[in-house]
Amino acid sequence: MSFPLKVFIYSILYIVIASYFEEYILARHLLYKSQCIIGKIVSFGKSKIFYASKAAREFYTIVEYVKNGEIYTTKISRDVKDEIGNQIVLAVGKKNKWCVRYKWCKPYNEHTGLYTMAEGIVLLSVSIIFEAIYGDIKDAFQILSVIAVLHYLILSGYIRFRNDMWKQN
Repeated sequence: MSFPLKVFIYSILYIVIASYFEEYILARHLLYKSQCIIGKIVSFGKSKIFYASKAAREFYTIVEYVKNGEIYTTKISRDVKDEIGNQIVLAVGKKNKWCVRYKWCKPYNEHTGLYTMAEGIVLLSVSIIFEAIYGDIKDAFQILSVIAVLHYLILSGYIRFRNDMWKQN
């Protein structure tokens, strides 16, 4: 298997798995200090840009929170257990550039997606075993390490981009 193909395959598999933990990781990110704030669930929504999509990440929860005496409204990924009126813990970035759920959630409507986290982990494990048998296992771990570091560094930008797409509704 060629090196660019390996990079592409491992990138896709890593993103499938890591997308389930992005908000959880960002809330605890070392480079971006967040403040924990209690928010109240106000409403729910679905992305209109990708309206035909049934992907779990297209559903969001609208939350209100108070920071420095001002009321802010934001959108975060929807959890299966979310109900209007419930309070949840949010991690809010400096200057309110991003806001995510502090605790890990089970995404709403995740069962209708093409891939689930378990399928992604199985595919990644099989590809690493295949690499260990027929190739150089060192390549696989070097590729995954670089992808993980890059993902970690651009995570807040990705979350802001996703939230901006939701705001266009």
